[in-house]
Amino acid sequence: ANLGPALDQQLGGGEGAGGGIVLKPSRGSAGAVLRTGDILLQVNGTAVESAAQLEKLLNAARGRWVLAIRRGGQILTLSVQL
Repeated sequence: ANLGPALDQQLGGGEGAGGGIVLKPSRGSAGAVLRTGDILLQVNGTAVESAAQLEKLLNAARGRWVLAIRRGGQILTLSVQL
């Protein structure tokens, strides 16, 4: 789902932060590293602005995803082998 500014601030985001929020990670490689409530900020260095853009970025990537996420107030970089 798209992350609006009000919800983003409630979840610990900074001014102008955004991204897609993972509500229920699927099984597989990504599901092994993502948790419910993780906020996806970047995929392979490209900022995530909406759920639709996130889907395009994930589908375009070949081989692996490098994900920047916010989890519990910390920014993490995770690599997912496809």
